[in-house]
Amino acid sequence: MNQLLDIFPFIKQTMLDLEKQNKFLNKVTLTGKINALHVAGNLFEFTDKTAIVFDELKSELIHALLNENIKKNNK
Repeated sequence: MNQLLDIFPFIKQTMLDLEKQNKFLNKVTLTGKINALHVAGNLFEFTDKTAIVFDELKSELIHALLNENIKKNNK
């Protein structure tokens, strides 16, 4: 996949931008856990699950972008 990302730098940049957003979400969640121990644990479970789903969606999006651009270049 990395070789394909080198061919399509805009997709690679999109992936990096999405990874940055996921890291930011993780930092916010961690900060919330540290500063709000009294908050219900299910809120943190929700944010943890959100980060996991976001990462899965990022992977699906990157694969879809790569596939579509490969199809375009093969025409």
